[in-house]
Amino acid sequence: MTDSRPRQSPDLVEEPVSAADVVAYNARRLGETREQWMAANWKALSQIDREALEAHPDRSRLAIIGAASALQTGDRATALEQMRCSMQWGGDKPFMLSVLLASARHSLGRACLAAGRVDQAAQHLQHSLFDPHLQSEGRRMAQERTREAFADLAASRDFVGRQRKSGLKPPQQTPPAWIEAQVKRCLSRDDLHDAVDNVLDSLLTQADERVWFLMSLAEHFDRTGDQHTAAGYLNSAVEFAHDAAADLRLALARRLVAYGHAAVAMDMLVDETVKDIHQRAGADESAFAQALAHAYKTARDAEQSRREHGHELLLAHLKRNVGRLKAQADGRRLNMVEIGTTRENVQGQGSTRKLADFCTQEGIAFVTVDMDPHNTHVAQRMFERLSMDFEAVAMKGEDYLRERKETVDFAFLDAYDFDHGKHSELRQSRYMKYLGSRIDEEACHQMHLECAESLLRLLSPLGLICVDDTWMDKGRWTAKGTLAVPFLLKHGFEIVDARNRAALLRRMPGSQAV
Repeated sequence: MTDSRPRQSPDLVEEPVSAADVVAYNARRLGETREQWMAANWKALSQIDREALEAHPDRSRLAIIGAASALQTGDRATALEQMRCSMQWGGDKPFMLSVLLASARHSLGRACLAAGRVDQAAQHLQHSLFDPHLQSEGRRMAQERTREAFADLAASRDFVGRQRKSGLKPPQQTPPAWIEAQVKRCLSRDDLHDAVDNVLDSLLTQADERVWFLMSLAEHFDRTGDQHTAAGYLNSAVEFAHDAAADLRLALARRLVAYGHAAVAMDMLVDETVKDIHQRAGADESAFAQALAHAYKTARDAEQSRREHGHELLLAHLKRNVGRLKAQADGRRLNMVEIGTTRENVQGQGSTRKLADFCTQEGIAFVTVDMDPHNTHVAQRMFERLSMDFEAVAMKGEDYLRERKETVDFAFLDAYDFDHGKHSELRQSRYMKYLGSRIDEEACHQMHLECAESLLRLLSPLGLICVDDTWMDKGRWTAKGTLAVPFLLKHGFEIVDARNRAALLRRMPGSQAV
């Protein structure tokens, strides 16, 4: 969504900046540009040209402001040119990152308004200012942006209404009819997941088609009250969004915000910007793109860690200790086994991708195991798409560990669900199909206990076991760890850490495998 209408202020420059302006405002130019940014005067800011900035001491910063402003007007070519100039002129990377993130927050704020989430919009719009810690002035500017964004949305609705009255075709905001037909066919099949996999793998060849298909599936499940499955399909659409049309990415971002996943929408928008720089730039700018991606990921990881499940507990410990563990392995390649592959791709979960990313980075062998072939198929497709030499096995986790001969270094147990009473009928149907019954609390406890029993034999001396979805209640372990955690504690293990509704365990010194 763009916003190119000029704002009126006696202190702001409304015309393109000339070389004479640079001389006259050499000491004040950056400050005035900041004011224009706070007023969302994208058109004037994006028209600062290279010649005008050539001799200015703040030219690198002014250029990246111009680039971010050009992105707001939809002018990607100008944005890329301004980014190149900023890099050639020395590129203050922290400042560049702050500007690009502020631009993304402005876009998210407008998307929140379109979705009717006014409180979230206000937060994003205030953070889209250069200094989100401004008190009354920051709030006033954020309120002004909110009012003007509302006016833009109203004008857009009026324009579409006039188009319809005049007989002109408005921009397409619904999926093609043949995509909708495929969605209906999938929903009519006995095995929805198998039908969806077949459509994605063999019928749909374009990114736009896949994004529309997954968004339509999400809309269906939202109408039936299954927001968890709906969010999973929307997050899956993000994987194809980079190659989709720009207006379709915006449509997906709006839906993500409407479903309460504004952070995912922001990830997608920032990732798109970084990839554009990386793909169209030279070696220096590629390094800049990598630095931006690393800085953003570091900030997001720190914020996300509070909401992640047990995989974050395991990964946090490994990131601190992986060097020492590798040294203790004496040259042997370490390995990790995940029991319970990711099902729905929703915020706070997605353990398979996150564990695989870490193992790729550290050269650790990785295998994920699940009783549902759909889950392993999706994981294997992801491994192939990302060129990860890992394995996804369709098998009951307790059977896999019972039959495994190779030592296990790191195990993540997150398979058979405990019965919290809120599982969707779609999830229950997978248990009925592959295990012959609906989710059962005692079966959950027994399955994880059998995994723990096998790991007692398989786990290496330096190994770790993380049991997800378990916590202490009145002095007793509950949910997935009800039997597994006490069993391990009784047989020579100790708790390393317990949080995020998960427990991380290791052998105590001197304890022997059986």
